[in-house]
Amino acid sequence: MQTQSLNFSPEQGMISTDVFLEKIIGLVNETDIPVASKKSRGETTYYYNIPAAFDIEVSSFYKNSEKQACMYIWQFGILNWVTYGRTWEELKLFLNALTALLNCREGPRLVVYVHNLSYEFQFIRRQFEWDKIFFLDVRKPVYAVTKTGIEFRCSWKLSSKSLAKVGEDLQKYTVHKKTGDLDYKLIRTSVTELSQTELGYCENDIRVVLAYIQEKIEHDGDITKIPLTNTGYVRQFCRSGCFQNRKVYRAVINGLTLEPSEYNMLKKGYTGGFTHGNAYYVESARRNITLKNVQSYDFTSSYPSVMVLEKFPMSKGEEVELTKLTMDKFHWYLKTHCCLITVTLYGVRPKLNFEHPLSSSKCDDKIDVYEDNGRVVEATKLTTTITEQDWFTLTEFYSVKAFDIVKLIVYKKSYLPRSFIQTILELYRRKTVLKEVEGEEVNYMISKNMANSAYGMIVTDIVRNVINFDNYAEDPFQSTKPNLKDEIIKYNMGLNRFLFYPWGVWVCAYARRNLFPAIKECGKDYVYSDTDSVKYINPEKHTKYFEEY
Repeated sequence: MQTQSLNFSPEQGMISTDVFLEKIIGLVNETDIPVASKKSRGETTYYYNIPAAFDIEVSSFYKNSEKQACMYIWQFGILNWVTYGRTWEELKLFLNALTALLNCREGPRLVVYVHNLSYEFQFIRRQFEWDKIFFLDVRKPVYAVTKTGIEFRCSWKLSSKSLAKVGEDLQKYTVHKKTGDLDYKLIRTSVTELSQTELGYCENDIRVVLAYIQEKIEHDGDITKIPLTNTGYVRQFCRSGCFQNRKVYRAVINGLTLEPSEYNMLKKGYTGGFTHGNAYYVESARRNITLKNVQSYDFTSSYPSVMVLEKFPMSKGEEVELTKLTMDKFHWYLKTHCCLITVTLYGVRPKLNFEHPLSSSKCDDKIDVYEDNGRVVEATKLTTTITEQDWFTLTEFYSVKAFDIVKLIVYKKSYLPRSFIQTILELYRRKTVLKEVEGEEVNYMISKNMANSAYGMIVTDIVRNVINFDNYAEDPFQSTKPNLKDEIIKYNMGLNRFLFYPWGVWVCAYARRNLFPAIKECGKDYVYSDTDSVKYINPEKHTKYFEEY
């Protein structure tokens, strides 16, 4: 469905609310405003298929030692028109008139994007009556629908980028965020006079979002096909690829189920990328010592590559009976299965002084732990949950006097489903072949973001707190934990599920396992690592290792 063509021009300037509403009247009377529809659970919802955006500017200050803030200007845009006001009352009068003209209460909704809705929502929540709000967490709405038919959505969660980066990445409607034209240190109110330069800064923020959403509408097909979050794109793509032969794929997924206690253990065993520096050089930096001849090596697409190269949990987890577990059997499991291990370590000491893989925040029952910026150097005792890949690393970097296996869950391991691997390879192929191809800038940027987001969708929390919102309570946000067993049953039975949470735990584990041999190779020359890269000095001493790798 086609939308109105846009002619973004930052020089056009903002118009008054009266003129803006006259433009809308003309649009309603003279044009069929494009509408798109979406069916969900048997109900069809209609949306205006046009870009709209909202933003506020706020002054923060302290009063009686208490931090406060006040809005001093709001901006609103539809298509190529941007208007503004200075008070909440002006905003409510304007939006009531706008939604009446567009018949949003009874007809199509107007989707209005806000860059960082979590922030703006704290200011607007008392200004409207709400029909429906979806929260990811306390004070973090993804969308919020008013009773008058406006659906506020978060463009930051859609893009996963700052507004400046969104502007830089626009391909067709180029609008760059302005910088330096608004001094945020100044305290302003609704009666503070604003210069044309300051107004231009405010206008431009709206135009960046309008341009971004217009590009999304044109690329995705219509506004209903734009997901709520950036991860939604890759989720849609991968689910579609996996479900080409739905019956076969579902037969695999149906056998990959979790138990509540197992999920809790997986959450404890999940660790993200390793980011840390050699303590010696960190101290050198504090003494203003400059390191020269520093080399850096990076993995190309670290997470996607292990997703297609390595073997992952491909069975229901089996808890091993510890009374029958011998050391030989334990080491056999380590070599042949994916293992989730809760272990108590005694007498932990470092074998190597330049890096320490174990995160103290991931340990319990700690006694006499000595840390290096959050990493365990040595300990009398600690308990942690790790994968077999982490076990291999720990045994290379630490020695222990003794250990007790507290709990062991093992999975048969195999490659990920072929159709899922193919979707990851296709995302990587698109990113690669579209790079620097004239006319494919938008598709390249989307493919790049999707390839980088493929891992994130696997480790999305299964069990999220329920957010109860009462706009007029002293504390309007109440977070309650759902029933763990019920949520896991829902997850196991989900007909659209095409992922298995343990896969994500092992993606990170394999990526870390690939990183640590490089750290060990560099030895005292090692300086710093960040998830998929290692930095070191004296590069000529380590060239052979990296070339062979």
